[in-house]
Amino acid sequence: MKWYILGLRQSIRCRRARDRSCKEEVLGEAQAHIAEREGSKMKDTDFQVVRRIEARSFMEGPEHCREYFTTDKLTFGTSTLPPGQAGATDPGHPESHEVFFAAKGHVLVRLGDPGPHFELKEGDAILIPEGVSHTIINVGEETALIVWACAPVHRDPSDKL
Repeated sequence: MKWYILGLRQSIRCRRARDRSCKEEVLGEAQAHIAEREGSKMKDTDFQVVRRIEARSFMEGPEHCREYFTTDKLTFGTSTLPPGQAGATDPGHPESHEVFFAAKGHVLVRLGDPGPHFELKEGDAILIPEGVSHTIINVGEETALIVWACAPVHRDPSDKL
């Protein structure tokens, strides 16, 4: 954990200085520490960056979803939702917990139908239990950005692998 804290402090200094080579050096050091700690099990190919334009993009009603990662252990993505709109009701994931994190905006999350509503403002999160249906409703004045993850991995039966 020490290398991470040291790397973070150095990264903050680099960000303030806007020094690209410094940032690259800190990232390289962090990767080296991880590889050393993992006993060289980790290789450069173990790291993956997905740009927004490369994420799988799909609509669920007015909700624009981007799925960045799906591995054997988790699914990770984002949803944006315009003000005053409700996304499609997700039936829930029978074997997965799901987390919503409100990165931007103000939403209500309805669990079940009918079910309780939970208010999320920027910086708030909710854990949704296995198999519980859920809907996001944007009650704010700006487009909401929700970051979400399911674990273990959720696979839609209609998806062909």
